[in-house]
Amino acid sequence: MKQTIFWLLLVFCIGCSNDDELIEEKSSINPIVGKWHFYSYITGGEEILYKECDQKGSFAFTNDGFGLETKYFFSSAYGCNLDSENKLQWLFDGSKYDIKTFHQGGYGGVLTFPITYQYYGAIYNDYLKIPVGYNDTINFVKKNN
Repeated sequence: MKQTIFWLLLVFCIGCSNDDELIEEKSSINPIVGKWHFYSYITGGEEILYKECDQKGSFAFTNDGFGLETKYFFSSAYGCNLDSENKLQWLFDGSKYDIKTFHQGGYGGVLTFPITYQYYGAIYNDYLKIPVGYNDTINFVKKNN
């Protein structure tokens, strides 16, 4: 009987994990993972907030290096509508994020071809900032929805 209790306690102790393992596992998730919504853009030194409909658009990054770009547009006749959803791929080189979005282009409704847009960004003060010109930047905020 004592031997059975010993083995049960041993199995129980081995099966238990400590909090350090849980913290280490959580920290392995890159901070970009999640859904980042369009928030504002800076042009000519002036920050301009995106309109409410545009802020529904997002970059959703998954931990496996992929994700989805979603954009919305506003029409006075139909309100806020989904404009496009495009696959994306991302990686982190230690200092900046390399983000590629994959679109489908066309010519005259007959010929279609792939288009890849490439962005480089970084996370500063809870914003994902992506430069898109000499002094222009798109700012994203992370939301839990």
